[in-house]
Amino acid sequence: MGFEITTDSSGCITITKYISELDDSSTVILPRGTVRIGEEAFKDCVGIARIILPDNVGYQGLDIDKNAFANCIDLEMVVFPGDVMLLEKNIFSNCRKLKHIYCDTPYFLDKAVLKDTACLTEYRGDFVILGDILLEYRGTDSQVTVPDRVRVIAEGAFENCVSLARVKIRKS
Repeated sequence: MGFEITTDSSGCITITKYISELDDSSTVILPRGTVRIGEEAFKDCVGIARIILPDNVGYQGLDIDKNAFANCIDLEMVVFPGDVMLLEKNIFSNCRKLKHIYCDTPYFLDKAVLKDTACLTEYRGDFVILGDILLEYRGTDSQVTVPDRVRVIAEGAFENCVSLARVKIRKS
């Protein structure tokens, strides 16, 4: 296994393509210093269950471009320390087994980032929360109180809540 990468003058790495071989293990460890995963870098990779970026102390957050992990049908978990920019809607498209995203601070535009993933489709409960971001409310109550741990409410989090009349957000 290997990566096609580019490196800038400060040593920051962009992964432009993952190069797999048939006997790859199901865990891929990204190089320390990775700050960007390029467009379609892991697209159509089969057999990868986990992608891990080791401790990336001293580097800025991680940016992930569109379709970076599209059609990674065996992907179950990603571990990215620090801030992660999940701003493109199709980053994890068709990653139906993806249940766990571990990062310190994920930044989303909306829940479409996780469309078709197990993070959303198999989640049980009224509030779908990732980190400190409320991705979706699925309840049927007319009044709700947003949980204390929520700092950000994603775009579209309350769409299709036809009976919802009041949302209480605590001052904290």
